[in-house]
Amino acid sequence: MPKQSRVLDISENPNAARIDVVALRAAVDAVNSPEGHILRSKSFFVVPEFKTPTRVKPKAAVAGATHDNLSKDRNWLFNDTGLDTMHPFWGVRRLTQQALDKERASTEANEWLPRFNCQLVPQNVQSVGVFAELQIENRTRKISVPFLTVAGQVLVGEELILQVEPKPTKQKTKRTWRDVDKEEDMRSKAAKLKADVELEQKKPQGEYIE
Repeated sequence: MPKQSRVLDISENPNAARIDVVALRAAVDAVNSPEGHILRSKSFFVVPEFKTPTRVKPKAAVAGATHDNLSKDRNWLFNDTGLDTMHPFWGVRRLTQQALDKERASTEANEWLPRFNCQLVPQNVQSVGVFAELQIENRTRKISVPFLTVAGQVLVGEELILQVEPKPTKQKTKRTWRDVDKEEDMRSKAAKLKADVELEQKKPQGEYIE
């Protein structure tokens, strides 16, 4: 995350990457604890961050652009504000099986036939913090981070594609007895109001004398 540099406690982004962190007790504390070595655990999420420079036509005259703003082939215009943010982890395209099948069906004979050739593999890294209270202690954290790796052999010039699951559809919540009771109460109030209006309309109209 070159720009955002933040992690989230929860995320509904289907492409968010999950990072699991487990804090371990010191060896002496673990022996005396009925819960063992694990002190606590927590999952964090990082969301996609990828914004390419502006694509320009080759040899096009771009107003206000300097030599430093353009790529060597003059096909990309980098933003002075620093909004461009690219990392291979997010640069690899994510597709569902249905989307891949659709692309394969429309691929020309002389083009690459897209396929899933990447996978996410969790790798464990450790972080050890040393601190001093009454005595010197340490705290070890095991961090499981998803690494984007190539699955099998990839040909030169082939696009990297990662398979993802379809975004889950929101299911309708089931009706409970509270919902039924609320609906019946509303119908009862509506029926009473209608009856009151009809009764009022049936009353004889009096004559008013000024």
